[in-house]
This record gives sequence, C-alpha cells and structure tokens, in this order.
Amino acid sequence: MASQLDEIRRLRQQLAEAEGEREQLRVERDQARQDHAELAGLTQRYVGVMSEVDERPEHARQLARYQQGWMDAERHIDELHRDGTAHDQHGRLRVLEVPRELPEPKSIDELIAEADDWQRREAQWQFEQSGRERAQRKEAERARSDAAELDHHRAQRQARPKADREIAS
Repeated sequence: MASQLDEIRRLRQQLAEAEGEREQLRVERDQARQDHAELAGLTQRYVGVMSEVDERPEHARQLARYQQGWMDAERHIDELHRDGTAHDQHGRLRVLEVPRELPEPKSIDELIAEADDWQRREAQWQFEQSGRERAQRKEAERARSDAAELDHHRAQRQARPKADREIAS
C-alpha cells in the first residue's frame, strides 16, 4: 500500500514540477521575444536617425553595422534555444557575445532571403513546439489518470476485506 501511495505522490510531484518548469520557460520565452522586438524597434529608430545625420555618415554606417552584429548575435541565441543548445551542462545560459568585427553590409536581396529563412525556421520551430506541448499534456493527463486508477484500485482493495469478512460470518 505504502509503495503505491508513494508512487502516486511521486508522480503528482513530477507533474507539478514539469508544469512549473514549462510555465517558467514560457514566461522567459515571451520576455525574450519582447526584449528582441523592443531592441529591433530601437535599433531601427536609431539607424533612421543616424542615417539622417550628414556630418558623420561613416560613423553612422559603422554604428549600424555594429548594431546589426548585436541583432545577429541575438538571432544566434534564439537559434541555439531552438536547437536546445543555449545552455551549458550546468543549465546556465551561454554568454551572448557581440562579434568584434563588423559584418559587411547586406544587400536587400540577402536581407529578404534571410528574413524568409528566419520566418520559415520560426514557423517550423513553433510547429514542433506545439507538438512537444501536446505530448507533454498527454503525458500529464496519462499520469493523472494512472494516479486516479491507482486510487480506485486501492479503495477497492480496502473495501474487499470488509466484504470477505461479512461473507465469512
């Protein structure tokens, strides 16, 4: 009896921990997306302002390329998260490093191709993530039903000796 109850408690605890971790990852992912969108907006606004400054066009170009390097580094971290390699063996997030050398300016066609590829990979990741979340929900439901079934069997076993005693007397 005690081992089944312990198993039920252990399964319920694992389920609660998994749901808590999933919720925390969802919050972190949403915050990262917000930060990324905010940074992209600020970068675009800043590049627009700096490109209007005629007295230092070279500085503006260098700054825009540097900021593009930042955005590339953030995109790289997002890709590492998608691949599941963003954290080291101790669970810590890898350091976001901005490249020292400035990337070469990209043509409009390269930027469009890159954006299309990014959207395709994002859609694929979202599709796979929804499948993983469905599987996790199924596993959680299965664990809940197993725990309920164990409770039902335990209740039946406890009721059975009373019935056997009544028949014997």
